[in-house]
Amino acid sequence: MFIDNAPKGVIYFSLGSNVKSDTMTQEKRQIFLDAFAELPDYHVLWKWESDSLPGQTSNVKVAKWFPQQDILREGEHNARWTPKYLRGLLAYLRTRSLAIQSTKTQAILFTRRGTGHLQPLRVEGTAVQWSPSVRWLGETLDAKCSWDPHLRSAEGRARGVMLKLAPLLRPVSPLEYGHKIRLFLLCVMSILLYSAPVFSYLPRYRYNHLRTVYHRFLRLILGAPPRVPNRVLLTMSGLPSLDSRIRGLAEKFFTRAQASSNTIVRGIGDYDAPGRPYRRIRDGVVNPFVDVGR
Repeated sequence: MFIDNAPKGVIYFSLGSNVKSDTMTQEKRQIFLDAFAELPDYHVLWKWESDSLPGQTSNVKVAKWFPQQDILREGEHNARWTPKYLRGLLAYLRTRSLAIQSTKTQAILFTRRGTGHLQPLRVEGTAVQWSPSVRWLGETLDAKCSWDPHLRSAEGRARGVMLKLAPLLRPVSPLEYGHKIRLFLLCVMSILLYSAPVFSYLPRYRYNHLRTVYHRFLRLILGAPPRVPNRVLLTMSGLPSLDSRIRGLAEKFFTRAQASSNTIVRGIGDYDAPGRPYRRIRDGVVNPFVDVGR
């Protein structure tokens, strides 16, 4: 009845299975509710993981799960128009760099039958091999989505500067320890952390290139051999880990943005730390979110 009584149609709103709607901040949630309230002629089906939605309007219905295929079939015209729109969408997606398996999509939505051998997924012309583990597909997509050029560029420039400063940073250098730290922070760390507010949203494994430069500096200034673990280097130097520096700069950036007199700057929003700094929790790890060096 909720769908049939919609004057102009129904909107299905879901953030997918990886993002939980009930984890949104009150401010962001209210933005969606205000937008839906301005569409009284449309009824909204919101995939909401909790039992109740604060501030829910009359044209919004929430549930932890909706039968999407049944919703698509609802109405006398949908059976005729939905396949047409789907073909148009797939034709558009074929023009993008990330191809969509049209035969597999049609099989899942309508027939639920296998389609035989499927062509490999291609990203920018490079075939992505099928794997039972989603982890490898995620890493391949991450590498193709323009993060690596920025990270490797920052690593390369920082490494080049540190090599030039190496004679001044070694234990035999006449410079005092505190001056060596300041020299590194000003000349090298400023390069590694120039985009810390952006880098803070990346999975932690993406910092590996930057950590290499940071930990190499610690070994250089302390004269530590390769067998000394990185966490011991951090303890010996008294310096925080690179991860904590990135998160700290991100929190400082967004806090200052919220206090700005410029409305555009305030619109950046709050800093929401990534909920999964690891792609998977390793066996035996009690608390993987503890801030330790690697």
